[in-house]
Amino acid sequence: MEAHTDVPYIALRLNRKKICHLIGLLLPIFFFAFLWGILPVLMTGDIESIPMKPYNQKPFFVLSCFAVMIFPTIIILTLRRLGTVYLYQDRVVLKCYLGSLRIIFYSQMHVLLEDQKVNIYHVKDIEQKKWLQLQWIMWAKGIGIPLPWLQSMEDVPRTVALLKEKAFRFEDLRSSAKR
Repeated sequence: MEAHTDVPYIALRLNRKKICHLIGLLLPIFFFAFLWGILPVLMTGDIESIPMKPYNQKPFFVLSCFAVMIFPTIIILTLRRLGTVYLYQDRVVLKCYLGSLRIIFYSQMHVLLEDQKVNIYHVKDIEQKKWLQLQWIMWAKGIGIPLPWLQSMEDVPRTVALLKEKAFRFEDLRSSAKR
């Protein structure tokens, strides 16, 4: 089967405005931390050059260093994990915004349906794992579809029905399903 002849049943696209809002929230914090907390120390070599009260300078410098390291990482990892999800006849494909492509076939798929998210994993990746290992696998190798971030909620019932029908293992963890 050739990829260029396949037509997906469903394409789930994320609302890019929400992603831009997330990045727009993190970038000013990053620039503030760099310009106010790190740049004065880099230019003078003295932590007292931060324009704050003396007892706030060291904690602000440490938090600024933390923010400058963590926020770009969060942005890059978020863009590597989010993208458009295509549901084909035999597989699910995630085409991420930063170029990676994840493919999981229905015959090897474990689906967890939560209230606000659909998580799709490869069965071999999550068997016999401890909780922390599972969290890493879910983040690094899984396909997560945040339902409130979708452009159109009309395809969600069709998607859930298709995954329930074709997936190797399907778990419904929604609060309405537990009642």
